[in-house]
Amino acid sequence: NNYPLLVDSNNNIIWIPNIKKSKFCNKKSENYDIIIRCCSKEIMIKELLKVTYPKDKTVCFTGHRPEKLPGLENSADQPLRMIKSMLYFQIYRAAESGYKYFISGLARGIDLWAAEYVFDIKNRFPDIKLICAKPFAQHGENFKGDDLWCLSDILSKADDVVCVSDSYSKDCYRLRNQYMVDRSSRLIAVVDNFKSGTGQTINYARKMGLELNIIYVRDYIPQGGGKAAKDGVIYID
Repeated sequence: NNYPLLVDSNNNIIWIPNIKKSKFCNKKSENYDIIIRCCSKEIMIKELLKVTYPKDKTVCFTGHRPEKLPGLENSADQPLRMIKSMLYFQIYRAAESGYKYFISGLARGIDLWAAEYVFDIKNRFPDIKLICAKPFAQHGENFKGDDLWCLSDILSKADDVVCVSDSYSKDCYRLRNQYMVDRSSRLIAVVDNFKSGTGQTINYARKMGLELNIIYVRDYIPQGGGKAAKDGVIYID
């Protein structure tokens, strides 16, 4: 039940499991007296909680998996294209307004798409960073095909990867969502069903006082043969 930490001669944390060393070691040319120290899981979690970013410059995402969105069988489906376009727009606008850090929970669907969009928008705003919050260490091992490739590519390019829980538990996704919300001042969400993990995350973010940018799936699904709504984004202060 012990976990290794790397500390310098002054007992300052240099590295802990699942977090890039660069998070603690900003001066890469500096020499350290490396010491391996073991700690309990409780202490490791306390150190993990210290890994944070300026909250007023941080955005996180939540949204449904692909099978809960329109157009699963057709990536060219107009409602799905509109939803993805609005997601991209909200990320771009956040970067344009000064947000620097974007946290993705790496779930299939909205989380992975949002992470990919951050990389694309980084070409216009090179200072923005993608933070990946894995719910548990083995997250993604059951992904297949495009999802697996996408996850692997995102993890290889991310500026930081944090593993919120050491192993799977029934609470690991909820803890991951809370971890992201607690470190952000804005939530970009894509939701259809509020009786879901996405809905719970939105409610928690509202309780914690985050600015909510919500993209409602229903606003992009044609009703009675008509056209989808042009603007499905609602801002809640």
